[in-house]
Amino acid sequence: MLLLVSLVHLSAQEPKPHTLLKRERLISLVSHDSTHKQEVSMAVLSLNRPLVIDGEYVAYRDASMVSPTPTAKLRSPVIGVAFSAIVPGAGEFYAESYWRSALFFVAEVALWATAVHYQNKGQQGERDFVAFADGLAPNGAGFANDGRTRWDAVRFAERMSEIYTTERFLNSGLVPNANQIRQMATELRTAQRLNEIRNRDYRFLNAFERIAVSAANNATLSHTLPPYGDQQYYELIGKYSEYAIGWYDYDITRMDNRFEIHSQVYLQYASMRGMANQNLKTASNFFSLIVLNHALSAVDALIAVNQYNDRIRTSIQFQQDAMTQTIYPSASVAVSF
Repeated sequence: MLLLVSLVHLSAQEPKPHTLLKRERLISLVSHDSTHKQEVSMAVLSLNRPLVIDGEYVAYRDASMVSPTPTAKLRSPVIGVAFSAIVPGAGEFYAESYWRSALFFVAEVALWATAVHYQNKGQQGERDFVAFADGLAPNGAGFANDGRTRWDAVRFAERMSEIYTTERFLNSGLVPNANQIRQMATELRTAQRLNEIRNRDYRFLNAFERIAVSAANNATLSHTLPPYGDQQYYELIGKYSEYAIGWYDYDITRMDNRFEIHSQVYLQYASMRGMANQNLKTASNFFSLIVLNHALSAVDALIAVNQYNDRIRTSIQFQQDAMTQTIYPSASVAVSF
């Protein structure tokens, strides 16, 4: 036997002013046994006035309407996803999931603030180490005292020439093209070539760097000096040891083609550059997290909108009386035994 109990909220009489509609109950007992079919029912009145459902008014025009329009409408999953893809949390707010909306929005603000903070620190660090390298070198004991910048390409070329034209050219007897290296090193120090370098024309210097041999590994140098002002220019002078001889404080008494680092200013500059790069890398990581936050919020907005729509479909159900065509909200429970 199947017992179907329907609870129907109706108005049995005209309501008095400022009073709620009376609620009455219709119970129908239907047995699948055709010989024992019983039904208890009450007359159904047409509703043409507002009806209170869960604190909200649902308006019915007359008994002929097929389905009413509830005050709570279903939300579009596409719109929710689009909102959150643009502004994390907006799609959740659209689905009336306010705590989740606040979570994603606060995360977005925090991520942007942190990313911009590290981005600014990194960019300021870049400006600082560029200004440091291009700043005028101080004079003093153990310094170059040549009136040039802290790192200078002309100073670098002069010292390279000195290394490869003197006994500082270590293991030169084992280098097959040692004579060619010495010849180019000699030309490197001429007024013409130094003037080219002073005018930031590094073509001859770069050609010499390609054949110069390091005693540390008996191999040619791994890099050539990039054009002045390039990002790689400022990176190389604080990253590869052969460029340490271009700093104003390099200990020239210990200078040879092993290119060991004997410059505290080189190390100081390398630390500045490393810190700036680390800050920029951190900023990049936070920008990646911002993109991830947008993606996660878009997925969560889709879930939130679907949950919202499921709640609406569950809480608002309507039926129509077969005889009077009256539309009324209802809830039903089916029990099988």
